[in-house]
Amino acid sequence: MPTYIGLVTKQEANMSTENLIEIGKSARAWTNNHGGRILSLYWPDEWDSEVIITFEGKGKEQARLCFNDLEKQHRVTITSFRALTQGEKEHEQKGILWMS
Repeated sequence: MPTYIGLVTKQEANMSTENLIEIGKSARAWTNNHGGRILSLYWPDEWDSEVIITFEGKGKEQARLCFNDLEKQHRVTITSFRALTQGEKEHEQKGILWMS
């Protein structure tokens, strides 16, 4: 299954740590209802993103739906992109295309 990374940035300056933790809980709840899986959640100490979400699912559309719902629910912005595993990157280097 393809993996997508979501870089979450807050739109409101006064978002609490509790609110940031709720984003992770909401992401896991979303996958319970709609499929996919949250591989990990990170709260970086020193970076522009407030939360980093790694989502594994059926494809780009499912990841987009998850991230869009989280944006609306928590008033955040999520920049997302497809992440390749080492095996996928090696296949890409050899010219073998992966579909997602």
